Amino acid sequence: MKKPVLFALAAALQIVLTLLIAARYEYVERTGETLKIRAYGYDPTDLFRGDYVSINYGDLSAWSGSVGFEPKGGERVYVVPTVSSTGEIISISSVSTDVPDSSRYLAARVVSRNYESPTYGYSSELTSSSMPLSGKWVSQNEYPYPDYSDPKAPVNTKFSVGDSAFAAVSETGAVRALFQGVQDCASELQYAEYSKSLSGVPELPKEADYEKRHSAYAEYCRTFPRVRITSVDVPYVLRFDYGADRLFVEQKTGIPLENALRTETAYAVWKVSSSGKIVLHGLEIGGTLYR
Repeated sequence: MKKPVLFALAAALQIVLTLLIAARYEYVERTGETLKIRAYGYDPTDLFRGDYVSINYGDLSAWSGSVGFEPKGGERVYVVPTVSSTGEIISISSVSTDVPDSSRYLAARVVSRNYESPTYGYSSELTSSSMPLSGKWVSQNEYPYPDYSDPKAPVNTKFSVGDSAFAAVSETGAVRALFQGVQDCASELQYAEYSKSLSGVPELPKEADYEKRHSAYAEYCRTFPRVRITSVDVPYVLRFDYGADRLFVEQKTGIPLENALRTETAYAVWKVSSSGKIVLHGLEIGGTLYR
């Protein structure tokens, strides 16, 4: 086949694809459900396409969850919104990687996933103490991280289910911290503010050197009751992109809209298809729709 023919076919294919995308966009515009979502934003300039308003959806573009549902960056997710009687999206009910049973959902892509401090469930080891201990403890200053080379690998945490730990228990019976061993226990308790709530903390002169202090605290930590880790919950925050964050407007009109977004209550008006695809229909500011 001659090159001019190939170029013509390629050009024709591009035109067909462009027309299909435009037709799909127009179909959602005409038939999609109208929903409103609180909008915030700023106004950069695209040198190739003119002024546009870049929209931020605040907390409605984020989701807090736990290990067990771990989509990676760029993965498609389905967001089930809570919608008011006036058609405003007021919160997120659930997020999943599977198409939900709900009749109304939004298709989005994961932008980032950040882990937060884990919560450990624990219960007493009967052989270690007569004091029954059972509950949950939120770890402090622990920042779990996944093995980014393997998205399915578990998140790295200080404890795993089944591990044994030393429990620092306050005079009121509350577990203030869990430790893997007496050495890390001794290192932390020397400087932790919460150690004042514990009973029997070693009283050492200020001039005592580090080794003497560490040794005394290590012996103190050995008296702590032992607990068994029964659960590990690692919360995370997903941020996702709805693909409806830019409204292109006529030149020199973007900055006034951006100023209005900062000073007035604004809503993005979406058209949502039955498959969750979102088209940004316009911005409603002060009762006026801008497209």
